[in-house]
Amino acid sequence: SMYPAAVRVGYDPATILKNLQNLFFANSARTDSGIPRSLEEGSTVPNTINEMLCMSHRQVLRVFAVWPKEKDARFWNLRAEGAFLVSSAFKGGQVQFVEVHSEKGRDCTFVNPWPGKTVDVFTDGKKVDTLKGERMVLKTKPGGTFVLGLSGTGYPAEAG
Repeated sequence: SMYPAAVRVGYDPATILKNLQNLFFANSARTDSGIPRSLEEGSTVPNTINEMLCMSHRQVLRVFAVWPKEKDARFWNLRAEGAFLVSSAFKGGQVQFVEVHSEKGRDCTFVNPWPGKTVDVFTDGKKVDTLKGERMVLKTKPGGTFVLGLSGTGYPAEAG
C-alpha cells in the first residue's frame, strides 16, 4: 500500500516507477513459477499504475496527476470512484482528452487537467457545456458519456 499512497501524496513519478520495477522483479523471483506468492504482492504494481493514470481518491478524479511528463500514455475504461469509467490520453506532456462514462448519473468532481484553462464538455460529438476553475463538477446522467477537451480546440480527435 506504500506505492499507491506515494501516488496520492504526489511523490516523484520517476522514483515511483523505478521502485515499482524493482518490486515487480523481486516478487516474480519469489517462486519457481515466477508467480508472486500472494494476491496482495501481485496487485501492488497494477494498482499503483492505475492510480498514476487515473486517481479517484475521496471522490475527486485526477488524470495523469502523478505521471512523468516525458512519457506518453493512454488508458481506457478504468473504474473510478462514483460509478464512472474513465478513458484518457497523455501525449507530448499534455492531456489530450478525458472521457467519462457515468453508470449511475452522479456528479463527477475532477481536477482540471488543463490548469488555468477552460474545458469544453461534449456529448454525442456536440458541445454541451464549458467548465472553468481548478476543480470542476460535471453533471452526468445514468449511461451518459461525456468527453472533456481543452476549450477552443473542438471535439478531441483521439476520444472514442
